Amino acid sequence: MSASGRGIFTNPFTSLLFDVIHIEPPLPGKEKQSIEQLKAAIGSGRRQPIPNDSQPATRNSQTSCFLFEPLVLGAGGMLMYDAEPLDKMISICRKNNILTIADEVMTGFGRTGKLFATEYLENQPDIICLSKGITGGFMPLGLTVCTEEIYQAFYSDDRAKTFFHGHSYTANPLACAAANASLDLVEKKGFKQSLKRIQSRHVAFAKKLVRNPKIENVRTRGTILAFDLKTKDATSYLNKERARIYDFFIERGILLRPLGNTIYVMPPYCITENELAFVYAEISRFADSLLS
Repeated sequence: MSASGRGIFTNPFTSLLFDVIHIEPPLPGKEKQSIEQLKAAIGSGRRQPIPNDSQPATRNSQTSCFLFEPLVLGAGGMLMYDAEPLDKMISICRKNNILTIADEVMTGFGRTGKLFATEYLENQPDIICLSKGITGGFMPLGLTVCTEEIYQAFYSDDRAKTFFHGHSYTANPLACAAANASLDLVEKKGFKQSLKRIQSRHVAFAKKLVRNPKIENVRTRGTILAFDLKTKDATSYLNKERARIYDFFIERGILLRPLGNTIYVMPPYCITENELAFVYAEISRFADSLLS
């Protein structure tokens, strides 16, 4: 909670949260600003200036890690950015001996068009956090994967050095079985074809949405389609349009979870052409109703 964005979800716990440094995501047009903020954060605890990117650095920074959602910020409003600036930021961290942690809870298992969003990057993170798609949403399961170097740092025959932290349902057999079944589906030939099919349909539908003057910031990434409604209030989770959007679609048998005035579609990969066409048709009907 401390590392995530501060807002209505964390306000009740403000007094309990520890301080972290938040930097702007490298959204289009803000890439340089984000990179400079990262350098400043790394340099805040250093005894020497940050070296040039070509020079390796020793670990003398108070910054322990760089945590990020790769390419798509989910709860932040389905905000999307390119791989290139993130690659640059990971490279800077690596040269300063700072761990990088990718939150792929939402983006993992095909959601961005590749199995993991980090596959768009040249520089890979040290740790990846996974959930949701790992079981196809059937059972709750979280997984943390790491590099061999980090694994070896914990590995020991001395039981006193064991990483004992856990909870009652760690490695729950039923959840793990669901994950194995879900991963079997991922390995089937039709999996990648479904991703490409949904992605191409999203791109085609997005071209129609941009014609509506009441809609802005239409964006797609893999099987994610998102856009914002133009309203008098600022785009945010608390935007009053949320209730109207949700009610409209639930009455038509479509489960959408708008983030305020941001509408996004993240269909299951098994969705049929007819079902997807139905979703698009109802979105078009809702968009057209904004013009009346």
